[in-house]
Amino acid sequence: MSSRELLLWVALLCSALRMAGIMATELAAGTDRASWSMIEVIVWGCAITLLVRDKLTPAATSGQVWSVVSLLGLTMMLSGNMLYVGLLLIGWIVLRTKGWSDNQRKFAVILMAIGLYRIGSRLVVLLLGDVILRMDTALAGVLMTAAVPGSTWSDNHITPPNDVGITVGMACSSFANLSLVSLCYTSIAILDGAAWTRRNLASIGMVWLAIILLNTVRLVLMARSLDAYEYWHNGEGAEMFGVGLSLVTVALCSLGSRWANRRC
Repeated sequence: MSSRELLLWVALLCSALRMAGIMATELAAGTDRASWSMIEVIVWGCAITLLVRDKLTPAATSGQVWSVVSLLGLTMMLSGNMLYVGLLLIGWIVLRTKGWSDNQRKFAVILMAIGLYRIGSRLVVLLLGDVILRMDTALAGVLMTAAVPGSTWSDNHITPPNDVGITVGMACSSFANLSLVSLCYTSIAILDGAAWTRRNLASIGMVWLAIILLNTVRLVLMARSLDAYEYWHNGEGAEMFGVGLSLVTVALCSLGSRWANRRC
């Protein structure tokens, strides 16, 4: 087994485990987030593409096999966030030990980005959740009062005239989308041969602004009335928005990465 084949097994097993978890969650909750979960599929696709491009790699050493397989086995026996802890550790080992190719080290960066996306986002929510919700509500509240005269907002509540309004939760906040957007951009940019440059920072900043704007518009659409909430949160509008947001995210990340990392 080559070092590339060893990491391909890591990618295939972990991505399959993640997709199974997504499907189980959707079935249990009775929801359909397959369109938004498409981005995670693309992230894993970028990681696997890096390994596929890595044509000639030497046989894996016993140390590489032992360290990766032991961590992978431990990860499979555990559940929840431990999958992402395992990805962080495997990525760290590949980055910090010898014998891995450049593409394999880039693959390791994506593994660590996936782990940080899940674990880091939970930490940010724990520390800054209230601030994030207030900022989202303020943006949507200002737009709501301009679009629907007589509307009010405070804290994380938006109320139209003569109706119940909405309470903005973390699942509907911009941050819930931006964390996945950041992972998507990172994966595509690494595939494009990215380096940490001001152009990449500017590019992902522009993608963030576009996603924040789209999410703010959706909050306003939901807040107009109870019927509008049902349509944009639970009905066909939610499905349409999920598909549209996924397509826009992938398109903007791809275009932004190509612009930021093009060779002049």
